[in-house]
Amino acid sequence: MTLTDPQKLTLKNFILGDVTLNAFPNTEDGADSIAKELNKIATPDFTVWRTDVPMGELIDNIVVESLRALPVAEGTALQTLVIAHDTNGLNVSVMSTRDVFLEASGNSAFFTGGQSSNPATRTQLTTLFKRLALLIEQVFADTTNGNGADATPAKLTFEGTISRQDVFAARSS
Repeated sequence: MTLTDPQKLTLKNFILGDVTLNAFPNTEDGADSIAKELNKIATPDFTVWRTDVPMGELIDNIVVESLRALPVAEGTALQTLVIAHDTNGLNVSVMSTRDVFLEASGNSAFFTGGQSSNPATRTQLTTLFKRLALLIEQVFADTTNGNGADATPAKLTFEGTISRQDVFAARSS
């Protein structure tokens, strides 16, 4: 993935502000070393919402009693959602998608209120919907609605690893 100019500037400033990363020479080898560090899991932990939850994992984490207790309309809605996202997974970094399952008031979520409520399902889905970020993902994360703590995950705006070429381009910009 080629970085945009604003992303290059953000990355350059991050590297300049990190004593360890900035100590690497501004060469291809230095960029390779920095990329390897940026592609590690962030420490301390930085939690983000997942962008691709496979439907099989979603179904595996719903306690069967929750499904049995779902009213017909909600069961049909859940079935439609599963079918619609069967091949491409569920992007729970989108708040409205996540709220279908976890909305706190329980007014519009499948498993947070009423007779279909099951604390085990809510806990399992909350855990399933999160993951730890790579350092490079943390650099670009959107912390508007979450600060990266386990209880308040951030939203990814860049996902995956970074190449040494992108690191070198950012440092040279």
